[in-house]
This record gives sequence, structure tokens and C-alpha cells, in this order.
Amino acid sequence: MNSDDERHHPDRDIETGEAIAELAALREVPAAGFADQIRHSIQRRLFAAQAADFSLHVFLQIMFEYLSAALDAFRGPQPPQHRE
Repeated sequence: MNSDDERHHPDRDIETGEAIAELAALREVPAAGFADQIRHSIQRRLFAAQAADFSLHVFLQIMFEYLSAALDAFRGPQPPQHRE
């Protein structure tokens, strides 16, 4: 597309003042508990995300411990080290 075509596009010549005034007339006051509902919804989602993150972290730690125990079992007993 040519830059001249973009400059003379019919949608770009629209006056915005009238449309903004119409949108302002549509403004409604939110219900009394609307902000609390939004806050609780966000908190629920954050709690679910943190719980999933914690569960994954604990699962990976447990799997690492099982893997370490299995590898230690194949290695056999280690002689005790003496400290002087």
C-alpha cells in the first residue's frame, strides 16, 4: 500500500469529539460490591497460581530425593571417612 493511500484513508478523517461525548453519556456507576468482586477474583487466581507453583516445587524436590536415593542404592555402601 502506498503512503498516500494510508494518509487519505476514509476512516482516518473521522471527527473524534462527538464519539467521545457519546461514550461519556454511556458511563454507568458500578454496583456497590463491584470492586470487591474484582479484588476477590484476582486474589483467588493468585492463590491458585501460588498453590500450583508450590505443588510443582514440592513434587520436583520429592522426585529429586527419590532419584538420589535410587542412585545411592546402586553405588553401594561408602566407607566412613575419618577426620583428623
